[in-house]
Amino acid sequence: MTGHPLLILVPTELERRTLDADHAFAGRALVRVCGLGPIVAAAESARCVQALRPARVLLVGIAGSYDLQVAPLGSAHFLERVRCLEVGAHTPEGQVEALSLPQAGPYDGLREVLLEGFKAEPCQLTLLTVAAASGTTAQAQLRRAQAHAHLEDMEGFGVALACYAAQVPCSILRGVSNYAGERDPTMWRTQAALQAVRAAAMRWCEA
Repeated sequence: MTGHPLLILVPTELERRTLDADHAFAGRALVRVCGLGPIVAAAESARCVQALRPARVLLVGIAGSYDLQVAPLGSAHFLERVRCLEVGAHTPEGQVEALSLPQAGPYDGLREVLLEGFKAEPCQLTLLTVAAASGTTAQAQLRRAQAHAHLEDMEGFGVALACYAAQVPCSILRGVSNYAGERDPTMWRTQAALQAVRAAAMRWCEA
């Protein structure tokens, strides 16, 4: 690998072990664990980007689907955009409203980041990043309606924001492990989702 490397970020060691089994990405990309949740993922992604100076970044891992017809269990998808709506205040109806307080500089009012996507495959889905995964399908569907999103994760917006600040192209690839709000792990398809992500990440490296 010469010049600026490609960087693949993975939220957890569990996901990394499957995705990078047998050092599948050696010579293709650097693989690093960025941590679970939007805050840790943003901080660690910013550190990795500053230290490694990658040409482009890909966040991979599992996610919950708000719509199994569009994003079925075991499938993998590159995302068009990522949103975060949890900075604000809850209304009595359970909605989240933005506060009137301004944020710092270029981040003021920023609740969505457009992603680089993957030009070899269609990228039309929206990802919603939350601080805690939906606990019920009812909560998941409320979030889906508020964000007009298709998938739910816990890191995407933080990683995308770190890349946005560093002016490094960012793509997000998520495998659908579960129906958002379904907390019974016997109903999840984690390994199938990660295998689909691994194959798609290989294509991203070669593009």
